[in-house]
Amino acid sequence: MTMQTDKKSPSRVGTILSESFTHIGFLSLLDEYRIKKLWHRAVGPFISKKAHPLRLIGDILYVGVGSSPWMTELKFQEKTIISRINTLIGKNRIRRIVLKPMAIDTPSTDNRKYEKEREITPQERLFIEKAVLPIEEKGLRELVKRVMEKSKKRTL
Repeated sequence: MTMQTDKKSPSRVGTILSESFTHIGFLSLLDEYRIKKLWHRAVGPFISKKAHPLRLIGDILYVGVGSSPWMTELKFQEKTIISRINTLIGKNRIRRIVLKPMAIDTPSTDNRKYEKEREITPQERLFIEKAVLPIEEKGLRELVKRVMEKSKKRTL
C-alpha cells in the first residue's frame, strides 16, 4: 500500500491541540491562571495583600488595587512586576498593567489557605484505596484519589 501524495501528511497531536487551544482562547485562560497562581511569588507578600490580578486580555494584565497609595507604588514598580511575571511564566506575555481600584480582602490568620498538611495514616490510605476501587475509569479514579488524599492531609 502506498501513500497518496495529494493528501496532507499526518499532523502531530501536540500541534493540533496547540492550534485548537489558541483558536478557542484556552491558552490565554491558561496564562491568566498561571499568572494568578504565581502573583504572590512575583510581587511578594506585601503587594499581594494589597493587589490582585483580575484578568489578562491580550498583553494587558488588569490588577485590582486596594488603595490610591498602593496604586501609585505599583505604577512605579510596573516594569519590574511585568519582568518578574514574564520570567516566571517563561514568556513575554504581559506588556502593560492596568490598575483598577477595588476593595481587597486581606487574609486573616484563620485562613485555611495557610494551614499545614499532615501525613496520611495507613488506615486512611487503605480507606481511600477501597473507596476509589469501584471507579472503572482510571483518570477519574486517580483524580478522586488525589482529592481525597488532599482532604485528609489538611489540618485545622
